[in-house]
Amino acid sequence: MMTKALLNIARDEQGATAIEYALLLGLVAMSVMVGMTGLASEVNKMWTKVSTTVSNATSAA
Repeated sequence: MMTKALLNIARDEQGATAIEYALLLGLVAMSVMVGMTGLASEVNKMWTKVSTTVSNATSAA
């Protein structure tokens, strides 16, 4: 009885499909996180440059 149940589980492809989708979702999530980290770094550099420019402009006036 237990062997038959294990064979049925092994033949079931729905679990494999769910695992494949979960792995794909994890890969997409990691890619988004890496992209957002790079974007955040560039935005931070931009605002630092703006801040420096404004500070220099107001102190020179």
